[in-house]
Amino acid sequence: MMCLKINNTICGLVPITVSSILTRMARCLTRTIWFARPPDLDSLKDKYSVWCILQHSASNKIWMGLQGGRMILYDPVLQKHRNWSPAIFQGRTIRVAIEDHDGNIWFGTQGGAVIKWDPKQGADDPDKGFSLVTKTGLVHKLFVDKEGMIWVATLGNGLLKIDPKRNEVIQRFRQKDKPGAALWSDGVTDIAQRNDSILLIAAGALDMINIRTGKVVHISSEDGLPGNNINCMVRDGNGIFWLGSHNGICRFNIDIGTFTTYDRRDGIAYDAFNVGDAHTLDDGRLVFTNNQNFLVFDPHKMVQSKVPPDANITDFRIGNEPVSVDSLLSLKKIILPYDKNSVIIEFSALNFLKEQKLHYHYQLEGLETEMQEADEKAQAIYSYLPAGDYTFNVMAENADGITSRNITSLHITIKSPFWKTWWFYALLLLAVAVILYWLERERIKKFRDLQQVRTQIAGNLHKELDTTLNNISMLSEMAKIKADKDITRSKEYIDQINEKSRKMIIVMDDMFWSIDPANDSMEMTLLRMNEFVSAMRNRHSSNIELVVDENVQTINLDMKSRYEFYVIFRRALRSIARDSMANQILINIDFDKSALFLKIQSNGAYGSPETLFDNEKMNDISRRAESMNAVLDIQADNKHVSVILVVPVV
Repeated sequence: MMCLKINNTICGLVPITVSSILTRMARCLTRTIWFARPPDLDSLKDKYSVWCILQHSASNKIWMGLQGGRMILYDPVLQKHRNWSPAIFQGRTIRVAIEDHDGNIWFGTQGGAVIKWDPKQGADDPDKGFSLVTKTGLVHKLFVDKEGMIWVATLGNGLLKIDPKRNEVIQRFRQKDKPGAALWSDGVTDIAQRNDSILLIAAGALDMINIRTGKVVHISSEDGLPGNNINCMVRDGNGIFWLGSHNGICRFNIDIGTFTTYDRRDGIAYDAFNVGDAHTLDDGRLVFTNNQNFLVFDPHKMVQSKVPPDANITDFRIGNEPVSVDSLLSLKKIILPYDKNSVIIEFSALNFLKEQKLHYHYQLEGLETEMQEADEKAQAIYSYLPAGDYTFNVMAENADGITSRNITSLHITIKSPFWKTWWFYALLLLAVAVILYWLERERIKKFRDLQQVRTQIAGNLHKELDTTLNNISMLSEMAKIKADKDITRSKEYIDQINEKSRKMIIVMDDMFWSIDPANDSMEMTLLRMNEFVSAMRNRHSSNIELVVDENVQTINLDMKSRYEFYVIFRRALRSIARDSMANQILINIDFDKSALFLKIQSNGAYGSPETLFDNEKMNDISRRAESMNAVLDIQADNKHVSVILVVPVV
């Protein structure tokens, strides 16, 4: 391994296969001792800055890219070199160099030029082997994949894929590409290959590119990456990727998705590593360079094969209020009221040296179905937990997927609020049952009362009907007796029979209408009253006007009161229309402040109410008014007749 340190800056590393002097420089990495440069390179001491070095596999000659577009070609066998400025580089710094599968050497410059050197064309004259393949942004890294394709990591122009046979860019990946195919950023610093189809790209965060499908998956700090500032990376012999960043090295086990960081706390003197400059030695050791020195270590010795310590509950907060952990852990179960159901649980392995190398997995049984990976804060937050029994489990895991021997558990119970307890539900069911029973009883009672009212109405009508039939029977006998002797009196009896028969028909019609459930509403009662007004108007040739307040139809008056109201209305109107000789009758039915008003006024002449209504009629309508707690007022004089009925409505 050749390492050039010029002006106190590590510029490049290259494996060396020949020359005793350069081989001693490779061995120096074991003892971290610097040997002198090959004598023929002493001229590089203070004058130039070397950016990259590469040993050509076929010729064993060493190519060095310098600041300002200069090139050094060193022959370790002859220990001679050539130092010149190829025109194709246009004075731009040669940052990176790599050899492809066909022995061609590829260079990337500060100015963004990707230049190919063909050993067949430049065998006699190196200048004749150079050709410009493409122009892009500053080149951070060149990489050859397993199929021989050249990948170019640039600053600002993303990632390029070049076919070395055709010397053409055949694919580009950039940040502005569509989701699922876009890079994390266009500043690509390093490239590594996982297998035949997956490339890992350092672009701040990590991007995994499937070179078969073009799909890109981001791996960032949200996924456990220590930071989105990866500069370089290399894969060790076990398939583990080591990532160099601005603040340390990260071990990435891609198979299980774990990250382990190493920094100054682990003995790394300077932990800000260079862009695209991580390498693997022949013996499997890894080398990372920085601006001060370089770091060499054996990744196999970094394997964490020991079982990590058990996780411990270190903090427990209820609604962000800390609670003594020792007191809680002494309990078999933590019981919390329903209004203190937000908790924060913190945990740790209580091992300072291993704390940053461990990962924690936790689960709240009863709420979560699988283990969750904790973030760097090592805490679990649960807000507004439903009432129930829970078991919190947590375990530690090292970078190689080895878990702690025991799972630390904590039993938590959130009590239900009283309105969600079984006894409260039982009371609710009992209350519902009582209400349903009461409603059913009231329904039956109302049905019985309604049937009783209908029976009473039918009984009253039956009694009236029976009286009418008896009168008709008596008048028929009397008319029969007087038919031969007193024809005039016989005709009078026949007229009375006709009147009684007509009355009987009306009574029967009222009876059937009243007991019909279809008529059990105030609206149907008003319709019946309107029909009766029309009949009276036609029979007595009077101007009878009925005015009804629109709110009356919505009154919920019981059946008995509704019937009595109708009978009083009918009998009062018939008496006024028939006996008062009125030619103008006005009827108002109003509703106001829980009272139903019936007002019948006419210009008929009667001296007093007694002369308008006989005792039987007066007693009848008074009894009906009293049965529904109504107020009845009848006024009559020589010019006017007035009947007012006030019925309370509950």
